[in-house]
Amino acid sequence: MKQLLGGLDYLFPHTFLDSNYLFDKDLNNVVPRVGLAWRATGKTVLRVGYGMYVDAGITNLFVNMGLAAPFYLTNNAVFDRAKAPTGQLGNEFGKVPTFSVQFDPTLSPDKGGFIQAKWAERDYVDGEIHSWNLNIQRLVSKTLSVQIGYIGNKTNHFPTGYALNRARPGPGNQQLNRPWPQLFSCDCYHSFGDGHYHSAQFELEQRFSKGLSYRAGYTFGRSINNFRWRQDEFDPKGAKALADWNRSQTFFFTGVYEIPLGSQLKGMAGGLIKGWQLSGIMGIQSGPPVGVSVGADIANIGSRRVLLPNRVADGSLPSDQRTLNRWFDSSAFPLPATYQYGNAGYNALLGPGLVNVDLALAKRWVFRDRQDMQFRTELFNVANHANFGKPNGTVDSGGVGRITSAGQARQIQFGLKYSF
Repeated sequence: MKQLLGGLDYLFPHTFLDSNYLFDKDLNNVVPRVGLAWRATGKTVLRVGYGMYVDAGITNLFVNMGLAAPFYLTNNAVFDRAKAPTGQLGNEFGKVPTFSVQFDPTLSPDKGGFIQAKWAERDYVDGEIHSWNLNIQRLVSKTLSVQIGYIGNKTNHFPTGYALNRARPGPGNQQLNRPWPQLFSCDCYHSFGDGHYHSAQFELEQRFSKGLSYRAGYTFGRSINNFRWRQDEFDPKGAKALADWNRSQTFFFTGVYEIPLGSQLKGMAGGLIKGWQLSGIMGIQSGPPVGVSVGADIANIGSRRVLLPNRVADGSLPSDQRTLNRWFDSSAFPLPATYQYGNAGYNALLGPGLVNVDLALAKRWVFRDRQDMQFRTELFNVANHANFGKPNGTVDSGGVGRITSAGQARQIQFGLKYSF
C-alpha cells in the first residue's frame, strides 16, 4: 500500500490491508433451508419452512471505493479543437498523456491538501436474510380452501454506509468542523444494516368450478429497518424506522368468470353472445410511509443527507380533517435550533392508501385447427378512483403537507388477436 502511495504516510482515518483484499474474506456463507408438511386430517395440512439467503452486495459500493483515494487520481486538461493533434499538454487528441501511478506529494493531508476517501470496514461481511413461515390450510369443499399463516424474515449485516468525516453541527467553516479537517468526505461502507418483517396472512381460494375461480387474500404486517444514510453519523440507532416499502394492510382479489349466456344458441347469434369471459383484479393497500425533512442546512454540515425537524406532537390528522392542501399537521414538526439536529425520526407519517380495480372482458372464436381469434376489452382503474401521491414533507417549504400528484386515471383499451 505504501508503494502505491509513493512511500508516503497519508493520514487516512482507516488502515488499509497490505493484501489483495479490500476487506476480510467472508467464509461462513452457509445457507441452509428446510421445509416440513404434515397432513393433520384428510382436509387439514400444516406447513412450516425456514431458509437463509446471502445478499450479493451492492455494485455501487465496490465501484465507489475505486473512485477515491487511494485508488483513483484525476487530472484536468484543456482541449483545443482549432489545433492539430500533437500529443502535447493542452492538445491531447493525438495521444493520451502519461500520468504517474503515485500520488503527488502536495496532495498529502499533512501538507495542506484535501483527499476524498471511500472504503469498506475490514470486518465487512455479506448480508444475511433469514425467512420463515407457518401455514395451516383447510379444504372447505372439493374446490374451496382457506389458509391462515404467519410469515416473517430477519435481515442481518445488510450493506449500508455512513459519512464518517461529515462536518459536525456548529458555526464557522464546514471544512474545519470535520473530524479530520485535512480530508473531504470519507464514505465508509459497513454491514450493520438490520431489518425485520412480521405478518399475518389469510387467503381464500376457489378452484375453477361451474365457470368460476377466484383468490382473495389479506395481509397485516410491518417492516422496519435502518437501510438509510443517517442524519447523525454518530447515532447508530438514528436510522431505525418503517421501511420505505412498508404497507401495514393489503387486500387483493382476483377472479375469472365465464358468463353463462347463450349456451343454447347456435349459428351467428351463438357466436356473438356465448363464450364471453370476465376477469378482474382488485388491490387495496394502506398508505406508504412519508418522511418529514428540513430543506435548509440549519446544522451547517454541508451535507446532501436528509436533515430532520423536531417533533412535538403526532402530526397525523383524523381522516375527516385531511385535505389535499393539508394532509398532516405541519405545526407538529418545528424547525430545530440553529446548529442542531432534529428528533423527528424517519418515515414519521403515512400517506394516502391505494384502491384499484382492473377488469377485462374477452371473447374467443375458434375457426379450425390451430386458428382462432380473440377480442378483449380491458379497463384499468375502472372506478376512476383517485390514488393520490405522497404529501410534501419538507417542513420549511411553502407547500408543506400538500399533495400535488395522483396515480393513473381510468384507461380503456381494445385488442383483437388472430392466432394461426
